[in-house]
Amino acid sequence: TDIGGRGCYVETLVPLAIDTDVNITFWIDCDKFLTKGRVRTSDPAVGMGIEFTALEDQIQKRLQQYLDNIDQGFAKAAGQGSPS
Repeated sequence: TDIGGRGCYVETLVPLAIDTDVNITFWIDCDKFLTKGRVRTSDPAVGMGIEFTALEDQIQKRLQQYLDNIDQGFAKAAGQGSPS
């Protein structure tokens, strides 16, 4: 439900325990990325926060830029963006 360059929050009824290592796969456009993560928060019947622990700096920056562009697109669509 939430993602950034350093981690994400995954909604699930049965979250993993804190400090569990996980493998993560995500896509940016047509590019597939694999990384490792660690569960940092675990909220029963709600979800878990996962920190990306092995995401290369270049990929982290690309992911954050991609997400920022999406946010800007939503803001413009809602009439909240600055005029160009």
